[in-house]
Amino acid sequence: MTLLFSPSVPSWATHIIHDLATFKRWPVPVERFAPFSLPEDAYFEYAFRDAEGNYRADPLNEEAHNPWYDFARSVFGPAYQPGRYNFHRQAGEPQGTLVRGRLRSRYLGQRRRWLVYTPRGLKSSQAAPCVYVHDGLGFLYYGQLPQVLDAMLADRVVEPARLVLIPPERREQEYPHNEVYQRFVLEELVPQVESEGGAVCNGRRILLGASLGGLVSMLLAWKRPEWFDTVITLSGAFLTAPESPQEHHDGREWLREQVLALPHVPALRYILYCGGLEWLTQANRHVAAALAARGATHTYLERPAGHNWVNWRDGLGEVLRMALSEDGAGGRKPRK
Repeated sequence: MTLLFSPSVPSWATHIIHDLATFKRWPVPVERFAPFSLPEDAYFEYAFRDAEGNYRADPLNEEAHNPWYDFARSVFGPAYQPGRYNFHRQAGEPQGTLVRGRLRSRYLGQRRRWLVYTPRGLKSSQAAPCVYVHDGLGFLYYGQLPQVLDAMLADRVVEPARLVLIPPERREQEYPHNEVYQRFVLEELVPQVESEGGAVCNGRRILLGASLGGLVSMLLAWKRPEWFDTVITLSGAFLTAPESPQEHHDGREWLREQVLALPHVPALRYILYCGGLEWLTQANRHVAAALAARGATHTYLERPAGHNWVNWRDGLGEVLRMALSEDGAGGRKPRK
């Protein structure tokens, strides 16, 4: 069974935007729009644009779940099922302790924030895996990552871990191929939070990020493969290259080229998750195929959804289960 996407177009609408058209980047003139099919378990977002260039909501649809765009409207297929640990509407407060800190970066020339979440029951002096999370505030408020971790610990499907949440200042400049930002994370942030910030690490470090945050997570893991155990990317922005870092919508598949060309692919556990209805789907599939061709330990997961927080929340439980399972992420030994 498929779902036919054919919204009623308001009289004032000149364009329609949706997940498969890269949402705002490539608006489709309404006269060129043709209904198309979606999987019955899809989650899909769309909106309209008027003659003045304003983006506006569908007046006939009240489903709104996008924290970035209040005009985005949602379509849930009849067979859609949220991820087991997608608790966005009823999660409650995190049960652990959230510590906030700052450091003065000599590389960035400014003070930068970080947050460390320690789940209830994990003693402050007890060493545990550390998950370094880019777009930290997004994963705190939109992804509800602490609540997801709490629920998974209550179900005994993962081992206790700390979350190191890293908020960006200018993510589109910092995340894609920025050597200065990478040195800040590796040479300043990680040492400080693990020595002074309460993130007592047992040697297992995991990197997690969505979109450009997924890209920078991969780049950091490659910079220090001896430090990190696992890298998790959600809809990784794998359409960008060092010479054109801002071209992450229709750029070059540089990361795939690197996987195939490197003499040795860094020995990490790679977990790639992507929506099947977004402009990055093919690029993520290609990176996963390249990792497979090189014999890297990897998993590729896909849901029929777009580039948004509903999709990423739906996937968080599964990727964390693979990274933090009780057997130590596939039996990998802790890093020093």
